Amino acid sequence: MGIAALFAVYCGSSSIAAAGDLVTSEELIEQLTPKGERGLAAAGVLGPSVNLTVWFEFNSAELTPTAVKQLDNVGVALNSSHLAGYDFLLVGHTDSLGGRRYNQRLSERRAARVRNYLLDEFGVGTGRLVSLGMGEDSLLIEDDPENGENRRVELHNIGDSALKLTRGTAGGAPIIDTNTISSATSVFCLEEGSRPQFAVLEAPTTDEPIVVRRRTAPNQVMNGVWPAGAANFAWPSDWPLPEEGRYIWAIGGGGSSAARIVYLEQGLSTPHGKAVAYRALGCNAQVMAAFNEIIASSQ
Repeated sequence: MGIAALFAVYCGSSSIAAAGDLVTSEELIEQLTPKGERGLAAAGVLGPSVNLTVWFEFNSAELTPTAVKQLDNVGVALNSSHLAGYDFLLVGHTDSLGGRRYNQRLSERRAARVRNYLLDEFGVGTGRLVSLGMGEDSLLIEDDPENGENRRVELHNIGDSALKLTRGTAGGAPIIDTNTISSATSVFCLEEGSRPQFAVLEAPTTDEPIVVRRRTAPNQVMNGVWPAGAANFAWPSDWPLPEEGRYIWAIGGGGSSAARIVYLEQGLSTPHGKAVAYRALGCNAQVMAAFNEIIASSQ
């Protein structure tokens, strides 16, 4: 792998910055700030991410001088007035060189090293940064598993944890588990045959009617009651299991729409496996839920 090992923070289909290129703090602020009204993305949901190049010493988690310069720009950006209210997730990845167990641990160490540098040098609040490793199981370039661009750390904006959202507004629902339908995302990945649940940040104070119907099958309308004090509403057993298609749900006078539902048919039982599968489907809310399971199990 040469003198140094390359980690890069990857965003969508954007290209990785060339080796030695530094992304300025201004560019980081622009790319990591959610577009539109502040806080529309619920806390705990994968939001904007950014491309960086972070170099480590070969076969270690020690930062090179070039990496320090880049992370200094990251620290300035995270402490700016534009990003100071947001939390961030650092996800480490490796290529396929070396053993799987070793790569898993190396990805964890490098993501943690980035986090600790930002905490120690810039005083970023410990609650604002979470790090975890995915090893070699979520390659950026699948047809070239040994490519250096697979060695990366993703930096994601995961929302404003202090924001108080109300029911019925965009982003007004937290991610409870991988089968939770919220208004924070447009694609909901459900395990085959599962009965999902709706979720809101603010539970109703009185029993309220709930209506769910399929946009693609308008005659399919389900009616229920959202119990007072409940933060989530389970899909009733007498309702038909959800099919792929656009759904509309409404509580009282407000409502939100689900663009479509995608089933995860692999039957994966581990949080790590779910994270890999959901990433392949592009279901960011469910990826974050799986990441949360990984983090919880490692504590």
